[in-house]
Parts: sequence; C-alpha cells; structure tokens
Amino acid sequence: MTNQPLMGESFDIEEGRATEGGTFSLTAVVSSLKKFGDRVLRFYNARSPAMKVLMVLACCAGLTFEIWFLIHYQLLIEKMVEASDVLYTWGFKGALLLFIVVFVISFPPCVGFNFCGIFIGMTYGWKGWPLLASASVLGSTCAFIPFKYILRRRAIEMMEQSENLKVFMDVMNDDDASYWENLLVLVCLRLSPLPYSFSNGAMGAIPGISVSSFAFASAITSPKLLLQLFTGIQLKMIADHRNNGLAKFIKFVSIAIATIAFTAATYIIFSKMKAKMIERHRFNGGAIGLQSEDENQEAST
Repeated sequence: MTNQPLMGESFDIEEGRATEGGTFSLTAVVSSLKKFGDRVLRFYNARSPAMKVLMVLACCAGLTFEIWFLIHYQLLIEKMVEASDVLYTWGFKGALLLFIVVFVISFPPCVGFNFCGIFIGMTYGWKGWPLLASASVLGSTCAFIPFKYILRRRAIEMMEQSENLKVFMDVMNDDDASYWENLLVLVCLRLSPLPYSFSNGAMGAIPGISVSSFAFASAITSPKLLLQLFTGIQLKMIADHRNNGLAKFIKFVSIAIATIAFTAATYIIFSKMKAKMIERHRFNGGAIGLQSEDENQEAST
C-alpha cells in the first residue's frame, strides 16, 4: 500500500516505525536529527542577509549568556530571588502582573514560559500552581483561537516545521475516532516536547481540534507545570546563604533528577502513542492533506 504525502511533503513512514517494545531505532533518531538540521539550514538560507546577521548575533549572545550563567549562576539566582520577594509584597498586583506575562507569552513567537514558571515557583512556591495553570490554560486557548480561524495559513506553515504534529494530524481528522480518542491524542500532543507558544499556534492547523477540546486537554496536562514550580522552589533554597555547599549540590541534583525523570516519562508516553499513530497511518494508507482541507472549505463557501 502506498502512503500519500502529508501536507505537500513526503513522509517516510519507515523511518518512524517503532521496533518491538515501543522504542525507536537509533537509525530513526539519527535520521530525525539530520532532518531537523536540514530544516534549520533551509530556514537560515531562506532569510535575508540582514536577518542572517541578526540570527548569528542572537546565537552568539545566547551562547555568551549561557557561559556567563555557568560562571555567575549564583548571582543570577540571587537577583531572581530578590525580585520574587519584592513581587510577593505587591500582593494581588504582583499575581496579576505574572498572570498577564504568562498570558502574553502564550502567543507565538514569544518565549520564556519555563522561566516564568520557575519565577512563579520562587515567588509563591507550590501555591503558585493555580496562578500558573490558569494563566497557561487561558493564554494557550486564546492563542489557539486566532490561528485556527484567522491565521490558519500561518498555522499550516508552522505545522510544516514539525514532523510530530504531522503524524497526529491524520488521527485528529479521522471521522471514525471518538471524542475521547481525539482528546487522548490531544493530551499526548500537549505533553510532547514542542515549544510552548509554537504548539499553541501550530495546532490551529488541525481541523479536528475544537477550542473546547484544546482547552480541556491543556487543563488536564496542567499538573506538568509543577516541575517548573519545583525548580523555582529549589533554586530559591540554593540562594539561601544558610545552606552549605553539600546542601546546594543535593538540591541541584534533585532538580536534575526531577527534570530527567519527567522528560523521560513524557517522551516514553509520546513515543508509544506516536508509534501507534504511525501504524495506523500505514494501515489507512496515508493522511488527509491540510491543503485539500482548505480547498474543500473554500469550495463549500
């Protein structure tokens, strides 16, 4: 059976085939990394000379900041703790400010969601979860709506940049799938290792996702935000001068273990679901293209 191209691009389903046990082969991993590198290179080559210079400068600035952070991480953490203490004294105004910031960065191409989550953890501890979760769910849903109904072509362009989203698109367009099946797939997508604001916009390209389903899935997966809060709490303790070097080292290790464990768990869940989607794609003989979907909508109007 011949697989059909997805969204105007060829999709080599063999490269994503899962081996027994639900794990992906090393060849598939290397191939995915190569494809990612090729996409980055194509994106860079398509930019204007001025934009290329800005991109190089941005990369250099990012690398410089990372090196500086490794050397002066204690100073940065202390400044963040000082800012969080000041914001805490603002009461409702401080909480409202953080809510607005999280809401705004939910719109692509904004970045900094993880940083905000960590900062909220420093400011409010575990009590900051309702604030972070509500701002995240509302912000991501409001970011999803314009890309679904107004900026659909831009959402399709964003979708083209993610092989993971392409695989799941066919399932969300399946008329035989139940509401709960689609919701399960959407929950897995919200757990996927995709940039936060990017996924909010790119998912608007999938016709099978309703606004209510998107908001529901975002709410279901909101407990994952506890990881950012945990990181913020531990970093604030590290900045406490009453802790000795061993205590600080243990807290750094706890952050690393929690991050690795959570990342591994979500990756395993996502990989197993993706493997099932790939097999389903093979069985059905391809996916429905987004471009044809748009053409059908235009014809009906």
